[in-house]
Amino acid sequence: MRAQHLALHPTCCVPGCRTPRDRLNVDHIESVRKAPERRLDLTNLRTLCQSHHSARTSRDHSWNG
Repeated sequence: MRAQHLALHPTCCVPGCRTPRDRLNVDHIESVRKAPERRLDLTNLRTLCQSHHSARTSRDHSWNG
């Protein structure tokens, strides 16, 4: 599923990000914790570089939401 997504979306979705392809992650837009039924839903995925993925994860797990 990851390979299929990256073949269609080979760059970080954050405008201006130029992270090399080998440093990309596939992220669930709606978290698996909140929507486990969407875990394998290709429309619930986006490409993020490691830096942007870490920032998003940090925001999601903060007390401020």
